[in-house]
Amino acid sequence: MKKKHTPGEQLKHYLRRFFSLSLQVPRSDLLYGLRIALIVAAPLFIAPLLGESRFAAIIMFGGMYTALSGIGGTYRTQATTMGQAVIFYLIGALVAFFASQFAWLAILVAFLWCCFFSMLSIYGSSYARIGAMSINVFALLLSEPAANIDATFLTMLALAIGGIWSIVVSLWLWPIRPYQPETQVVTDYYRTLATFTRNLFQFNHSTMKKTRGQIWEKRNNAHSMVISAHANDEETTAEIRRLSLLTLHADRFFHTALSLTKTLEHATQVGLSTQTQQIVEHGLQQIAIVLDQITQATRQNKRTIKRTVLDQVVVELTGREQALQELYNREMVQAEHYHHTATPAILHKISLQRFPQPKEYRAISHALHLLHIFQELIHTLMIMIDTINQADEEHLHGFQVSAIRKAYRQKRSHFLKDWFNTLTWKSPTFRHAVRFGLAMAIGVAIYKLFGIEHGFWISLTITICLKSQFSTTIKKGFERVGFTLFGALLAALAVAFIRVPFDMLVLIVLCSVFAFTYYQHRYKIYVIFITPFSLLLNSLDTPGHWSIALLRFGNTLIGGVLALLIGYLLWPQWESERLPKQLAKAIETNRQFLRSVLAVYFNQPWQPHLVRQQAQKAQLANNDVAAAYQRLLAEPKRKRGNAEQWETLILNSQQLWDCINALSTHSTLLDKQNQLPHLVSFTRSADAMLTQLEGLARGAEQQNASSLPIQQFSENLQQLQALQQRLLAYNPVSYRTADLPIKKQALKDVVPAITVLDQIAQYVAGMYQTLSPR
Repeated sequence: MKKKHTPGEQLKHYLRRFFSLSLQVPRSDLLYGLRIALIVAAPLFIAPLLGESRFAAIIMFGGMYTALSGIGGTYRTQATTMGQAVIFYLIGALVAFFASQFAWLAILVAFLWCCFFSMLSIYGSSYARIGAMSINVFALLLSEPAANIDATFLTMLALAIGGIWSIVVSLWLWPIRPYQPETQVVTDYYRTLATFTRNLFQFNHSTMKKTRGQIWEKRNNAHSMVISAHANDEETTAEIRRLSLLTLHADRFFHTALSLTKTLEHATQVGLSTQTQQIVEHGLQQIAIVLDQITQATRQNKRTIKRTVLDQVVVELTGREQALQELYNREMVQAEHYHHTATPAILHKISLQRFPQPKEYRAISHALHLLHIFQELIHTLMIMIDTINQADEEHLHGFQVSAIRKAYRQKRSHFLKDWFNTLTWKSPTFRHAVRFGLAMAIGVAIYKLFGIEHGFWISLTITICLKSQFSTTIKKGFERVGFTLFGALLAALAVAFIRVPFDMLVLIVLCSVFAFTYYQHRYKIYVIFITPFSLLLNSLDTPGHWSIALLRFGNTLIGGVLALLIGYLLWPQWESERLPKQLAKAIETNRQFLRSVLAVYFNQPWQPHLVRQQAQKAQLANNDVAAAYQRLLAEPKRKRGNAEQWETLILNSQQLWDCINALSTHSTLLDKQNQLPHLVSFTRSADAMLTQLEGLARGAEQQNASSLPIQQFSENLQQLQALQQRLLAYNPVSYRTADLPIKKQALKDVVPAITVLDQIAQYVAGMYQTLSPR
């Protein structure tokens, strides 16, 4: 019988779990927190020497918000982003001075300013961050009492000094290690790949799903910073070309590893020998070790990695593959002998079976294909090692990187054209900008008209909580209000008992270290520490006034409630309205991925680079629709629609991608000389069905699914299933009578390939049954 725990024991358990998770801080996050803490601390400790506490505080805020405006990227990108942010801060200070002269003008300008800077998100994440920080600085200065023009210019000077100080601290490594950011994202990519490889043999779907999401995030960061950021450079250094090649090799490794996962699952189902399992599991652990070595060598700029470990794994795999090949050949000889000596009655009976070959034959075929993919994984790893070991610039295949960079080059965006195209009520960005501007205007009106002190906290809460998706607004709102209360309680105790200014400064710095360390990935912990940081900062001139904690919580509560109300009442964008389009896009990209894999059956050449490109597009679309489903679960139940239906469709779509990715490793089917009969009809029927599924998904949004050719869709489904049955009826025993246009030695790849084709049909049929009207 399960032991019951008292409330005190449960609280102790949750607190222990909370602090254990809190201590698990990535090195990059810790360095980020220390850097911003340094930017914050310097002006505060210099303030007593200057004798101007407000001037020092503005320097501190200018430096802090300039540092927060940088979203990473190359040093050049960081410098440009932070420099633009400082310019907007100076403009905002001047605008806030004129607007603060009259309450009605402050409300109007707050609406226009917030609308404008909220719409900067159309130009990418860097401008979105600049816009958010510019709104925060403007709201901070607008909440202060009206000042004269001299004080305003002094404020602008303080913001400029703080911005320059922040840029210097953030970019001091630029002359010493010019490619440190690019190196960091590539090593992060390889580190997550090593973790994924270690857990590859364990069929824990929740853990694998989480790890895949982390790899995809690191992959996007690497592509964005290493390849895209340098795509328009006329010339690139050998280091950038090396990092670009390592990124591309990591992509290939990841897709091969995903294929290995699916193949391993199939091989285990039909029966994988213990010896083969041990060899594969041991090999995966060794590969993970080599990935860690590549990570260390890349970070430390080393040029030598030994291949001894991999060579031993290759020897083990080769020996096991030879043993399985000999066993396979014996099974084939026995099968042929049985075919020639069997009576017609027995042959007729056998031909009705799905798999007439012995069970061992299926297991051997799957095991051989598993080892084949494993060797591809090792081959990719060997290429990675060669890329690290090649110190000569001429051997880094610059032409290959140049071709990839050309593919990443994009046309320069037209600022005004993009801006005016967004100024339409159909644009979600424009609707959210208007909604956000109204919320900020109402917040300013509340603290201006009612004379609420520290009204900036109302505006700051609205900025943080009010998002374009209502689900995100709910999450941010409850996190902000709830954890602000906890932080305010800690701050009240600190303000009440700590009254020595120097001690308060030390505690402020410590809170800033903890707060900004968790700023990027653990917002709840950030809120707990940023609240004491803010309250202690405001209590430096008046120590002991703990009642300011109540004001902080009250203003935060006002801003949170206001964000939730406006997010719910004013043009909310529900995920149930967006999911049909996103699901249709995922189905469409899966279909294009399948067409690229089976290109020879559409009378087109098989192009490996196109397959990888379509695989990445399909994976991105599947990740987007999965993220949208998670946001859907945070919305009110009556707005979710049929959540179970969405979960089934999204799961089938992701599994379909996995199967297509596994199918791309079956080189026998992709060879025009070894085409299976009727597979042309199979692929085209599958393509037609996915096209119909795409239309049916979009029709779910229009609530007009009955107008779709459901009957034709059903016939395509039946045809697909019938073709699958005919393909599964083929066997190596009767390959002559079946007249298969493939070579005898290629037959061992047919069995595992048929398993993948059968699963593709299963997932497509599952999506159809879920989407089709009853």
